[in-house]
Parts: sequence; C-alpha cells; structure tokens
Amino acid sequence: MINLFTKQITDVYIRKNFLRLQNFIREENVLKSNFKFFTMALTAPSYPSTVKQPHLLGYLPKDAIVTSNKGTGAYTLEYNQFDNEYIYVTITGPVELRMFLGTYSEGRTV
Repeated sequence: MINLFTKQITDVYIRKNFLRLQNFIREENVLKSNFKFFTMALTAPSYPSTVKQPHLLGYLPKDAIVTSNKGTGAYTLEYNQFDNEYIYVTITGPVELRMFLGTYSEGRTV
C-alpha cells in the first residue's frame, strides 16, 4: 500500500482530498488482491482436454475472475490442480479467456 506524505501538503482541502483517496484505496477490496491480468488462447489436440497454462506469478494463485470468454468451447478452472507455475483448465473446444488471477488477501473463513 502506498503511503502518501499528506502532512507536507499545506492546503487543507488538497490534504483532505488526498487522505480521502488514500482511505478509498486502502478499503477497496480488489486493490488488496495483487491480481494480474491474463489473456489465454486455449486449444488442444482433442476435446475435452485439460491444458496447463503458465502464470508466472511465483506463488499458488487461489482466485480467478474471468472477465470474458470467446470461442466454441466451454471451460472449467481446475483450482485443485493449480500450482506455483501453472493453472489448469479443462476445455471442450477452443476458447480464449481473459481473467484476473491472484490471491485475495483479506477475509475470513466461515
């Protein structure tokens, strides 16, 4: 999290606005997640098939937010197979996925 040097801002209104922005960023859930955005074009020699896709995050991602999928295939994210290098996706045909991938760092288990 970025800490702004608000004490050095002499104008009261500007300082208050920066403090409001800083508080908004601290409280915004998506910004606490360290997500990276990916576009993946997935194909396989036969279908259905599970394909592995490198993610280059350097850690085991626990969350994926798919924002778009195109193509003739359906997909299933195989979360139980994710590891520090790859995510695994079962596809029934060619599909292009756009997604945020990472781990949301806050919350509680219920």
